Amino acid sequence: MGRLLGDFIGDVETQHIYRLLHRRLRAGGAPVRLCFRCDVPDRRRLLDLEISAGSERGLTYRRGALHSRAWAAPSQQVSP
Repeated sequence: MGRLLGDFIGDVETQHIYRLLHRRLRAGGAPVRLCFRCDVPDRRRLLDLEISAGSERGLTYRRGALHSRAWAAPSQQVSP
């Protein structure tokens, strides 16, 4: 993609966690699996992410959707 992963992560704490995971994986650590919410305006999504060591100190990311459903974001909900 030509951009750093940190360009897509909004907060410093999460960037730090990913840096620590990357360091551990490159040092020979076991693959890491994360489950997290990644909502978009009209969908609530639960995603599964696996990160493992790749070739030449690279990393491999595999993502899958565990659950996705339509929803109205709180700012879009209408009171009766």
